[in-house]
Amino acid sequence: MIDRTVEKTELQLSESMMDRDQRASLGSACSKLVTQYKFDLSCLNLQVLENNRHGYQKLLTELLKELSETDWPDSIKQVIIDRQNSIVDRFEAYLVHKLNTFFVQAPMV
Repeated sequence: MIDRTVEKTELQLSESMMDRDQRASLGSACSKLVTQYKFDLSCLNLQVLENNRHGYQKLLTELLKELSETDWPDSIKQVIIDRQNSIVDRFEAYLVHKLNTFFVQAPMV
């Protein structure tokens, strides 16, 4: 949707009676606005992920407490904890990858 809006603005600028400098200035302003919007949206997405993570952490704490109170053998409890640790490690690696992908800048030409 953002790109369609930008296309419309670019079309208006290309057909405009404005001089070249005015068109360049408005085109630059449009580009900056879109970039800021995408950045703000990404920050919002990260906040949602962080809030979800806190919710899952709270649930995990409650479940680990329940697990410690069961009369299951320690070996079964340890398998459950090891699996939980693997899931957390995989999620954190995925998050680091996504953050690196988002924040890595393209090389300047």
